Amino acid sequence: SDLAIALPSIASVSKIELKTSMGDVRTKIVIEGGKIKSIENADARVGPEITVSNLFYNTPARLKYLNSLYTELANICSYVNNMALSYPEISFTLISDDKELLNTDGSGNLLKVIKDIYGSNVARKMKKISIYNDNYDVDGFISLPEVTRSSKKHMTTLVNKRVIRNVELNRCINEEYKK
Repeated sequence: SDLAIALPSIASVSKIELKTSMGDVRTKIVIEGGKIKSIENADARVGPEITVSNLFYNTPARLKYLNSLYTELANICSYVNNMALSYPEISFTLISDDKELLNTDGSGNLLKVIKDIYGSNVARKMKKISIYNDNYDVDGFISLPEVTRSSKKHMTTLVNKRVIRNVELNRCINEEYKK
């Protein structure tokens, strides 16, 4: 997944705590600046739990190239939201400065993830679609036309569990809404 690819890069510039369990064996690994600091037994539920903190703590030179704190947090929120939409069967929690920004339950219910991200008002205005033929399968949700955003970048399209940004596809979707 995208997270497995990004995790080594994130680990090199942050502090990471990874808890995982495959049954009876429970392990906690602490990584700081890309180096393993400790491996020990721990309480953990089955499956991984990854906590990233102090992003860029060990690379102050990188900090000067960051956009405003608000912009960087918005980028992180967008990425985590997209991951939660791509993998509704995985629980995601995003906390910044002790404020919970996202908490999904990992139940696999995509509509619930949509509600967790966009709120109840948007979730109530979603329509389930399922179209299957010999060439493709389309399954998911689309919003009713009254759900509008100020920008097309709020349009989230997933293909094979990956968020895609395609101007032509977005144009086609918008044209269908006008009909």
